[in-house]
Amino acid sequence: MEKKFFTTDEVRHEVFSDQISKGTILTMIREKEIPSIRMRKRFFIPAYWVNEQFRIAEGKEGLK
Repeated sequence: MEKKFFTTDEVRHEVFSDQISKGTILTMIREKEIPSIRMRKRFFIPAYWVNEQFRIAEGKEGLK
């Protein structure tokens, strides 16, 4: 089964290579720069957003 959501720690590690803090990611979520869903105190980022960030980094922005 393909992963549908990532935790903030996974996004920090996979997308940003631990170059930004978890607090920065949470700020980006609150400011709607990163889409998310909230379950109680935890935020989850949809896999489509994570995959799009990799496409942008590879120079394939907008391609699916």
